[in-house]
Amino acid sequence: MKVSKDEIISHDRVVVDVARREFRYPTPDHPNWRTVSNKPNPVVAIPLKPSPIFPDIVVMDEEKVIQMIGEIETEGMVNEEQMEK
Repeated sequence: MKVSKDEIISHDRVVVDVARREFRYPTPDHPNWRTVSNKPNPVVAIPLKPSPIFPDIVVMDEEKVIQMIGEIETEGMVNEEQMEK
């Protein structure tokens, strides 16, 4: 998969926008949660082996326990096999 620079820039803008609009933490129900966007620069990693992953959007509590993640994909970022899953 070859993704153009313009597509990456567009993707990163969408990630930041979705994080702001759809993952609006803290809230009255979750005052200790916060939303972090890993685009354009990675901030929060999920420690997996053999290497950590950096989801596009991470929501975590004050103890840095991850409550949810979000991934945004563009057409150029997935192949036919991935779309069928």
